[in-house]
Amino acid sequence: MNDEAKVVVQPINYGQDYSYLLDAMRLHPGRLFGVFVADPTVGPDAEKWLEGLASSSKGWVGVRFNPYKWPAGQSMADATGKALFGKAGELRLPVGFMPFKGLSQHVEDIEALMKSSPETQVIIDHWGFFLQPATGFGERSLDEASWDALLKLSAYPQVHVKISALFRVSMAKTPFPELSERLKKLLETFGSSRLLWGSDFPGHEH
Repeated sequence: MNDEAKVVVQPINYGQDYSYLLDAMRLHPGRLFGVFVADPTVGPDAEKWLEGLASSSKGWVGVRFNPYKWPAGQSMADATGKALFGKAGELRLPVGFMPFKGLSQHVEDIEALMKSSPETQVIIDHWGFFLQPATGFGERSLDEASWDALLKLSAYPQVHVKISALFRVSMAKTPFPELSERLKKLLETFGSSRLLWGSDFPGHEH
């Protein structure tokens, strides 16, 4: 890919070990940027933890909230989540949400976090995963509740949508023709300035 700069999200496989990504950002300053993953186990040290990690490189440009990193039945909008979310906003790091099992399951937590820290910019990853299961295995079906939840989030001016992982939200193959109407709806609802494109490269060449 011949773009001028790239943003890499910490792969889930590496957990909280950022050594590889930090080394890569040091080797390519101004060209390679990173997004780290919020750690809900830090508890009362949440703000200190996030600030410390953010200061480890000038290349950090965002934080990912993966709801499945929180213990089952525990809300992302708990005290730790709100502290992490608020500190991210203070540091001008947008928070991306990865609702792999469907946005509708997590939209209440996301709204609660945004209301607690309205200045924090938000990115909904991969169209909000309105096709389930997102793994691509088994019988797949449209999750219109997650699609509707995504559109309703347009009421919050800090919310942006990542147009990425097309293969996860389409039953067709490239060029995913049935996504055209949904993309038009996102353009109408959010406007082009609140939509982001993600390649998923090199993990997936789609």
